[in-house]
Amino acid sequence: MAGRLKPKRLTEGARIGIVNPAYWLEPERQQRAVRVFEELGYVCVPGSSTELKQDTYAGAPEDRAADINAMFEDTSIDAIICARGGYGGNRVLPLLDYEVIRANPKIFVGYSDTTGSLTSIAQRSGLVTFHGPMLT
Repeated sequence: MAGRLKPKRLTEGARIGIVNPAYWLEPERQQRAVRVFEELGYVCVPGSSTELKQDTYAGAPEDRAADINAMFEDTSIDAIICARGGYGGNRVLPLLDYEVIRANPKIFVGYSDTTGSLTSIAQRSGLVTFHGPMLT
């Protein structure tokens, strides 16, 4: 791979997509965190995985991966933040479209159990990812 892809810096009014790559997040906690981002001047766009619940997971691995892929494909989204981590996030890794990610570089943030996603995306697409706070 010929160098790393660096996503654009966020500006006021930027649209931040929210995904749940592993466990689901309680709606009240998500809404509280979204208010913080909105007070900072950002627009939060919840992905389809924020509405899903299958046992402890935010839907099936296919649903969670499709949400991440859709957020990268959506040209109106400037950054993607993981709502939370949790065991099971690694199940989405083989389902991510790394070509789509490479073609649409944007900020991708998470930590803890989402470190696998951060590393996989960085290694397979060349995108610089960010180990940082999630909605939880």
